[in-house]
Amino acid sequence: MISSTEHNNSTYVKNECAHDNSPPEGDTGPNSIGCYMHTKPTTGSSYAWNIATGMRRYADYDDPDTVTDEAYDFHSLTYYTARPSWPDSANDAAFTFADYQASIDAGQPMILDMSLVGAGHSVVGYGYWIDDSGDCWVAVRDTWQDGDSNGVSGVSATMDNDQEWWLWDLREESENFEDAYFIDHGIYFVPNDDGPMEETSDYGGTFEAAETIDAFIETIYADLTAEDWDYYTIYMDEGDRIVAMTQDDEGFNQSIDTYMRLYDPLENPVVYSDNFWTGATYAPNTSYFAYAADQAGWWWIAVHGGDEQVAGEYVLEVMRQPVPEPTTLLLLAIGLAAVRATRRRRLYEREL
Repeated sequence: MISSTEHNNSTYVKNECAHDNSPPEGDTGPNSIGCYMHTKPTTGSSYAWNIATGMRRYADYDDPDTVTDEAYDFHSLTYYTARPSWPDSANDAAFTFADYQASIDAGQPMILDMSLVGAGHSVVGYGYWIDDSGDCWVAVRDTWQDGDSNGVSGVSATMDNDQEWWLWDLREESENFEDAYFIDHGIYFVPNDDGPMEETSDYGGTFEAAETIDAFIETIYADLTAEDWDYYTIYMDEGDRIVAMTQDDEGFNQSIDTYMRLYDPLENPVVYSDNFWTGATYAPNTSYFAYAADQAGWWWIAVHGGDEQVAGEYVLEVMRQPVPEPTTLLLLAIGLAAVRATRRRRLYEREL
C-alpha cells in the first residue's frame, strides 16, 4: 500500500517506523511505501535520498498477514542530470532525456524528482513526446490535482487529450534546488533477473581480488572492516557511462560513512566521491559519481570507510549505460519524424 493508517497516524521520526500494525496483534514496524520512504505523515513529503532505498525495501517486504510470499528483488538507482557546478566529465555522463526515452521504450516507467519554486516534487514518468519545435516533454502521473499544473510552483506543463505533459527542463547555472523548475534526477526501479541479490559480505581488498560486476545494474549489500577497502571491477567500452552510489540501506546515517574512487584500466584514479549531500538535513553518508569511459577495459571501483577506525555495512548500487550501437543510432535518425508524429497516439493506447 502507498501509506498505511498506522503510518498516517504515527508521530514522524527520521529513522525507522516502529508503530503497531493491526492485524495481527503484536505486529509492528514498516508496512507501506510511506514507511520505507520515511514520508512525513503531516506533509506527504520524503527526502530524495529515501525514495530509491524505500522503493527497493518495500518491494522486499512480505506482509505477515498473508500466506503468499510477496517479496521481490528490485534494483533502484538514482541518476542525476547535469549540474553547472560539476566538471565536464561528470556532466558528459549525466542523466539525459535519451536515457529516459530508452527506459520508457524498455517498458520501465521512472520516478522523476523535480525542483519547483519553493518545494521539491516527485512524479511518475511513463511516456515522452518531442514536439515540432524540438522541445521534450514527459507524460506524468502525480498526487496533485487532476488537470493542467502549468504555473503551479513554476511548473511548465501542457494538456493534450486529457494527458498532462511536463517540460523536460534542466538546471541553469544560477538555479538552486527549490528556486526554479527543473528535473533534478531520475530513479530506476528494475526487477532483478540475475538470481538472489548479494547478501552482506566482505569483498576483495585488492585490484586482483576485485568482485566482478557483470549486470547492467546491480545492488550489492556489503560490509567494510576498519581500515579496509572493497574493490569491484566492471568492463566498459569507450564511451560507456558508469553510475555508482553508496549509502546506508535505510537512507539515513545509520551505518558506516564511505567514500569511493574510480580507477581506469591502467589503475589511475579518475574520480573521488564523498558525502554527496553534505549539509542537507538528515542526509545520509552518501557517495555518488557518474563517469564516461575514455578507453575500453576493466575499470575498478574502490569503497573505503570515511572513518578508517569504524566498521559497518553499506549498499553499493552500480549501473553501466552502454554506447548505442551504430544501427540503433541510424534507426533513431530514420525514425525521428515518425516518433514525433505518432508518439502521443501510441501513448494513449497503452494500458498501464
